[in-house]
Amino acid sequence: MKFFSATNNGITAVISEEHAPLYKLIKDADGNPPKGGVVKIFTFHSSDESTLKHKKEFPFQYAHYTGSIDDLDWLIEQGGHELVLEAGWAWDGHVPFSNGSETAETREQEYVTDLSDVREVFFGEGSSPQKNTLEVKAVLEVFDQEVP
Repeated sequence: MKFFSATNNGITAVISEEHAPLYKLIKDADGNPPKGGVVKIFTFHSSDESTLKHKKEFPFQYAHYTGSIDDLDWLIEQGGHELVLEAGWAWDGHVPFSNGSETAETREQEYVTDLSDVREVFFGEGSSPQKNTLEVKAVLEVFDQEVP
């Protein structure tokens, strides 16, 4: 699957080529694309040393990100996906959580994704039975979740 990406203030957002047209359709109808959980935009913070040090000191400020850029690279590689370094025609390139913590704590909470969103979009769990349990367990381990 192809994923489109955009970066702002060191935060990278990605959206699947399946969700991008839904984003445009809802946005064009003056709607809120993430409302109701239909459209998923995943956000990733930098993996540089200063960011990781800051994350250890203030973990609550990073709770709304899907993960680090290293996590994104892993998800793209393990899922056999393609990452396009542009927003594409259907998505405006909005990067949630890239303009400060006040925004993240208020208006953009609808953009928060969780592990089940990652499993569904990157690995097709629930929609594509050909993905095996080992891949799902690997995702859980990367995101420090308990493996069932």
